[in-house]
Amino acid sequence: MTKLIVRELDPNAKGSFAQLRKALALQRRISKNDPTAVEEMIDFMLQYASTDDGTDVSAVLEELSIAEFLLCAQHFTKLSGETIPNSNTPS
Repeated sequence: MTKLIVRELDPNAKGSFAQLRKALALQRRISKNDPTAVEEMIDFMLQYASTDDGTDVSAVLEELSIAEFLLCAQHFTKLSGETIPNSNTPS
């Protein structure tokens, strides 16, 4: 079975803040049922996705359930599982 691999945004890479903002904006639009946001998120995801066996990423995305798609879409704003600000930082 083909596995979809979605690379996280690199928080240290130049331009990653702009990419984070874009991902957050797309997530908000998706949550408001904006149909164009789904297509834009797919295009965004294609920049960061690959497969473990060379299968075309677009074909794999077509096979996702809604829940799997939303999980992948949320993946971009996790930044290695940490929250912003870091939850380990005392308030």
